[in-house]
Amino acid sequence: RAVQSVGEDRRGDGITDASGLGSETQEELSLEAGMEVEVLWEGTWYLATLLEVSADMATCGARYHEGRDEEFAIDVASRIRQPRPPWVKQGLRVEAEWEGNWYAGRVLFASSTGRTATIKFDEESEVESGVDVTARVRPLEGAEEEYLASRIRLEDLRVGQKVRGTVCSIRPFGIFVDVCAQQDGLVPKARASEEFIEDLSWLFSLGDEVDAWVSRVDRRGRLELSMGGSKVRRR
Repeated sequence: RAVQSVGEDRRGDGITDASGLGSETQEELSLEAGMEVEVLWEGTWYLATLLEVSADMATCGARYHEGRDEEFAIDVASRIRQPRPPWVKQGLRVEAEWEGNWYAGRVLFASSTGRTATIKFDEESEVESGVDVTARVRPLEGAEEEYLASRIRLEDLRVGQKVRGTVCSIRPFGIFVDVCAQQDGLVPKARASEEFIEDLSWLFSLGDEVDAWVSRVDRRGRLELSMGGSKVRRR
């Protein structure tokens, strides 16, 4: 089995399939202009920036990252949700297809869009980058349970607690950090640095080890982190 090396795309806006994913309800969202969200359009979720929000938060207007098109009077309850990390996570055991056969391995890194991943195969410890997740990757049976069992429970984290983790995804709206918890933590763009950073990939790279502080754990199991001016320690 040959090993192909393809560079990862860390900054793509990405499109997430809507199948099996429920939308947020407007009571669970706190929206404001300038916020990054995902908008449902014809069965697919697209990243967008909010331009305006009605006083009752029932409708909003947004500019899509892809194509820069604008849409208004979007129903929040059925078509807006907060961005979510890809299902492929650093450390998750998976199977990857190669020439019709499936091989077991572990995810080393996932691209920001979740479309591609770097896989380290159990067989001969070979590593392949740029693996198409949709076409060639599937989770091993019991892998998600094993992954969660080895992780810190979200209920054991406290606001203000300092954590150390690894940057596992870089998105236009923030970075996801693997802090060995049951859910990767999101550091919103505004909380990633004390100074304004136009492109987070200028400051961070996949695999960077960073210090962060827990700022919020909500009832839907989302973990939000803050970094401020914390320094990045590269591996």
